Amino acid sequence: MINPLDLSSFNGIIVDDHELFGHGFAMILKSMAFNNSLHFTNIERAMNELQANNYNVLFIDLQMPGTDTKEFITTCRKKYPYLTIIIVSTIAEINRVKECFTWGVDGYISKSVSVFELNLALERTYAGDKYVSSDLNSKLANSLFFPAQTNLTAKELVVLKLIAQGYKVDKISEILFISTYTVLAHRRNIMKKLDLHTAAELVKYVFTNNLN
Repeated sequence: MINPLDLSSFNGIIVDDHELFGHGFAMILKSMAFNNSLHFTNIERAMNELQANNYNVLFIDLQMPGTDTKEFITTCRKKYPYLTIIIVSTIAEINRVKECFTWGVDGYISKSVSVFELNLALERTYAGDKYVSSDLNSKLANSLFFPAQTNLTAKELVVLKLIAQGYKVDKISEILFISTYTVLAHRRNIMKKLDLHTAAELVKYVFTNNLN
């Protein structure tokens, strides 16, 4: 059994471009008895702070506009091997979650977790375990048996496959008997769910995950 952590000596750094969320998160950490927690809206300032002071844990959003989150995390892992790194994100696409652990993160939790689970994540990662929040656990388990499983709907999966096969929006509309506006809406939803931004990335995703 893992003993409850004494967080009174913990210093946390939060990297998230949303001011309201970041300040709210800092207040939650304070209520959990963190010694100190600071919020930064950009990676450059966060890196300067990490170099200047000692921190136990880094909480970072997966999507930081205009910056390379992966590079920042891998750099932190090399420079600060004892720093606990936990991603806090709205992205629930399991392949992205698994990829983050290859960068050296210790935990991945969604922004909807309770304070109880946040504390559990800290206890587990501090003990040396990897942690994924409970709302993502079932998806992660299913992905072990169904590697290509995504959080796309059946219709979105069909649209994704057609895009990968090179069909244009008007042709997909004709094949599926839906309007071009509906096809575009499906494509937007697919890109948002998979955190992809170009048609080339969609094609690569299909072939990488054997969805073709």
